[in-house]
Amino acid sequence: MKARAIGCSIAGCLVGMFGCSSLDTSNDNSVGDESKSAEREDDTRSGPSSQISEPSPQPLCPADVSDVPFDSAGEPVAASLIDGPGFVGAEGPVWIAHVNALFFSDKQGEPWGSDASSRIWKYTPSDRMFIPHVAESGSNGLARWVDGRILAATHSNGGLTLFDSTVADSREEFLTRPDEPFGSPNDLAVRADGVVYFSDPTWQTPSERAHPGQRVYWVDTEKNVQAFKESFTQPNGVSLSPDEQFLYVNDQSGRVWRYTIAEDGSPTRDPRDEPFIQAAMWADGMVTDCAGNIYVASSLGVEVFDAQGQPIGQVTVDGGGATNVAFGGEDRKTLFITTNTQVYMVELNVPGLPY
Repeated sequence: MKARAIGCSIAGCLVGMFGCSSLDTSNDNSVGDESKSAEREDDTRSGPSSQISEPSPQPLCPADVSDVPFDSAGEPVAASLIDGPGFVGAEGPVWIAHVNALFFSDKQGEPWGSDASSRIWKYTPSDRMFIPHVAESGSNGLARWVDGRILAATHSNGGLTLFDSTVADSREEFLTRPDEPFGSPNDLAVRADGVVYFSDPTWQTPSERAHPGQRVYWVDTEKNVQAFKESFTQPNGVSLSPDEQFLYVNDQSGRVWRYTIAEDGSPTRDPRDEPFIQAAMWADGMVTDCAGNIYVASSLGVEVFDAQGQPIGQVTVDGGGATNVAFGGEDRKTLFITTNTQVYMVELNVPGLPY
């Protein structure tokens, strides 16, 4: 297996968001000190929160990692089912390191219906327990915000919402447009400096809400919102490369487009006419590993492509299709996979990003 050096983009080191270190690999498997947040009342005000749960930075990406996530190259790898209560529409997993837990949404309505209700579950591998964390979140995709909280794409309010990762049912509106809400924010990615990218298809758009169009947006650190120049057909998964130089966006037909990200966060699509990756139909959530490989949840399970967009493997789940993926565990080599009704896991050779 070849070794590959992966750099980081913010001051040479992604520490705030992912804890990636391109220099220090002595603590690759360490867990940062747990930050205990003071319990606070449900807060739906916009603006900065007085509660900060930022953990100590913790390394994620070693300087040299294998290019090959699988022991048997080219052979499909079967993921293992995690015994759980069963779900309706599991989606958007994110690993939060300072609580050593996986969080994910569970949409309660029909997969493409206008019911925006959902909840957030918390899964702790140490005791193999699933616990409801937010009873009514209205969420789909989840990401880790810069202070350790969960930033969610919330179709219920047509915006983005912050949820505390240590205090159940605690929330704060992050980005909403009361006079002109987004239609159905679906998936999102957060750069280390707080720039946000999110998709907005029509799925789960409440019936009374007019959808502004199937678009992808980016939000700068001052919360100014700009739409991508390109139009999409049901845009879905959104994921950053480990060095934050590229953003990947897919749509329901399995096309994955690559964007180069400027220092200010603005995206520019690759000049080629064809997509960077052509995955199977119903492409959904994505994640990247520390070697730059791209994992696409689709009707085939999880399709894996290298940093040049070439297929290198597949992870299968019962029933075929997957909805989303995230890396977690103490060494970040556990790939967690959601399907509509279950959560799966598989151990790989390369650490990856937490959503």
